[in-house]
Order: sequence, then structure tokens, then C-alpha cells
Amino acid sequence: MDTLYWLWLRDIEKLSATKKQKLLEKFESPQAIYQAGAAELLVVENITLSDAQNIVGNKNLDSAENQKKQLAEKGIAIVTPDQRGYPSPLQNIHHYPLVLYHRGEYEMNDEDIYISMVGSRNATQYGVRSAKEIAYQLAKRGIVIVSGMAYGIDAAAHQGALEAGGKTVAVLGCGIDVVYPRSNEGLYQQIMKNGCVVSEYGLGVPPAVYTFPARNRIISGLSAGTVIVEAAAKSGALITAKLALEQNREVFAVPGSIVSPTSDGTNALIKNTAAKLVTSYEDILEEILPAYTKKKTEKPLVEDKRQKPQLSGEEEKIYQLILKGCTEIDELALHANLSTSAVSSMLTMMEIDGLIYKDKGSFFIS
Repeated sequence: MDTLYWLWLRDIEKLSATKKQKLLEKFESPQAIYQAGAAELLVVENITLSDAQNIVGNKNLDSAENQKKQLAEKGIAIVTPDQRGYPSPLQNIHHYPLVLYHRGEYEMNDEDIYISMVGSRNATQYGVRSAKEIAYQLAKRGIVIVSGMAYGIDAAAHQGALEAGGKTVAVLGCGIDVVYPRSNEGLYQQIMKNGCVVSEYGLGVPPAVYTFPARNRIISGLSAGTVIVEAAAKSGALITAKLALEQNREVFAVPGSIVSPTSDGTNALIKNTAAKLVTSYEDILEEILPAYTKKKTEKPLVEDKRQKPQLSGEEEKIYQLILKGCTEIDELALHANLSTSAVSSMLTMMEIDGLIYKDKGSFFIS
């Protein structure tokens, strides 16, 4: 019965999210707000006579009951701030969602550690490989990967977690039953089987310009830290980074080429010290896990069953040279008859793919 009142409060029009939260601070539950008279409502800070009359004039649960029935028919759950399954970190953010729609096998809880990964929709191959590999390695260690199921970096992060057999959460910027972009229908179904899809928007709500920035506060708010993989100078991913900083969450950024527009934003985050530079999943674990040592230890690693990434002819040549004992960039460039910049780029990609690792400036086979 309580969820009906949450739906009722959420759906009151012409009443801002700030005012709804002020009412909840005073009355402690939406049912108490529903039962209050106009005079009691007017005691609340910033509530005007027009607001009070609007609330009193909307005391009808028919719409909420009808919505709840439709959700049950579609197998969609509702999670509210007073229920198990509503992550407590979200309760501490500005304008926390009054209702979270939930679809999938995984039930969110406060025992798990969440890391969000976002970035450019027009991601480069470097960005996609980086996002997938970092997500894979984190998920393999029991970290739940959160993203927005968009093209590019978001999709790569979800896929990396799924390939690791881990859990992933997709936070939508549209209705819980709306697949956007439509081409991610298969990914949506996979996430529901191995994680969950959540949204603060109900049935049939289409994506809009304002829904994605609002969605981003949930992505960052849910997570202990947010990783920006690729972001242009003016990118929605940078909004998520800004929100994460405002929410006192950790922010990480994967460096990119200085000539790639898709890395202008991430490089600026690192340059301005707003984000910690990330070249490996270990950089994230080192920052996040100490805060959780009493609550959770790393899960044992599962066997890596992935096939070795496909290497280009030049990458294979570099790989074979390292196998033979060439470990310095200049040495590799000389033997491979390539520029040091080209070799450096290849080494970075192979390191991200987990094929090699760097130690004291030298490279070795993983």
C-alpha cells in the first residue's frame, strides 16, 4: 500500500522535486503528506497556498493503483526509499528519486560495491577496448558496473561486465520499458538476465533532452566512483563527473590522445586534478577498496576464458619481440622498424587488453 503513496507524490504536477523533499523531511512519509490538511502543509518551508491547494486537490490514488497493476503485468518492480533494494547512497543525493522502477534478476543492495563507467557515444576503438577491459577486470573481482546503456562507452562497459560473468546495472534516461537506442535491444535483454535495468521514469516515457542529465545523477550517486573513459570538451559524461564530485564520489579518467577530440574532456579532468588518472583497473581498486575493507573483501578471481584479442601484424611483431626479451620502447621500435610513438600506442592497447604489463618502464608478457 505504501508504494501507492510514493507514486502519488511523485506524480503530483506543478510541485518541484525540492518541495517534495521538504515535505518528506517534515512528514517523513508520503502517506502522512496525503493525510495532511492544507494548514499543516503550509507550515513546511517554501510551500505556498497554491502548492497546498494543489496537493489537497490531488488526493486520489486511482492513477497510482492503475499504474501498479500495469507494472505487475509486465513484471516490473517498484523500489522506494523506505524499502530494501533502494541503494542507501541514493538517499543522500540532491533530488533523490522518489520511485525507482526495477527490471531484472539482480536486486541492488548495500553490500555490493558499485563503480560507474560513462563516456562518449562516438567512442574510438581505443575507448571501447579500454572501457570493456576495465569493466571486465572490475566485474571479475565482484564490482558491480553501472552505466547508461547508450552507444559507445556505456555499451562497452556493460558488455565487459557481462563477459566476466559479473553484474551490471543500466540506468535509463527513459521509461523502464523503453529500449533506447533501439539497436541495444539485445543488450537490454542480457542485462536483465545478469543484472538489472532501473529508471525513475515509468511506462512508456520517451527519452528527452532533460531526462539524460537527470539520469546521470543516479549513475554517479549510486556508485562509489565514476570512471570517464572518453569525453569530448562538451560531453554528457562530464556532467556525470561534475555530479560525482558534488556528491563526494571518486572520479577517475582514462587518458587519451592529445589529438583526439573524444579525449579533450578526459584529459582536461586529469590536468585540472579533478580526476585520478587510470591506466589499469588496479588504479580504481587501490582508491576504492580501502574504504570497504571492513565490509567486503575482493572475491576470488574466476578463470579468464576469453580468447586472446586479435592483434594486427605489427602488434603481433611487438608481442613476439617482448617474448624474446625486448622490453624497452626504443629497442622494440628499432627491431620492429617502427616509430617510438607507434610502438607506444600499440603497447598501451596491449596493456589495456591484459596481454602485457609495465614494470619500472619495461614491458613484459602477462
